[in-house]
Amino acid sequence: WGRLEYEKGFQTLIGAVARLLGRRPNLRCAIVGRGTYSEDLRGVARGLGVEDAVQFAGFVSDEELVRLLNEASCAVIPSLYEPFGIVALEAMAAGAPLVAARTGGLAEIVGSSDAALLFEPGNATDLARQIEQVLTAQDASRSLLERADALLHERYSWDAIAQTTLG
Repeated sequence: WGRLEYEKGFQTLIGAVARLLGRRPNLRCAIVGRGTYSEDLRGVARGLGVEDAVQFAGFVSDEELVRLLNEASCAVIPSLYEPFGIVALEAMAAGAPLVAARTGGLAEIVGSSDAALLFEPGNATDLARQIEQVLTAQDASRSLLERADALLHERYSWDAIAQTTLG
């Protein structure tokens, strides 16, 4: 979810969906947001033959986004570059197992915590492998959620932020 721009890497996610559909024909992907790259992304989905598996939801309310994340088997943040990565915190707070690009703020937030599976930015094959791991291994998904919950409470809760501020 977010701005549909090239640097957000949604084309990588669509490529990963194309790699997974043969093994997971019921796979569905919702891309949420608007932006100047929207029509290009629809073209990528058509070109890869996955337009029926990729839904472009457009803008949704915060409540609808939380509902979608709660229902998702995993949340994917495929950014080629992400300066902070608040979207990773949002996904973890909503209780979605997270797969994120190893870049910028995303890597900084979850990199050493094992709270998400990471993949090389722009690498659809690596992304497909990580998504499949989340979809296949229930124990691994539960473990991701447990580590995400711990990370949120230990580093990003208001209490943790206050303690860090106080020094």
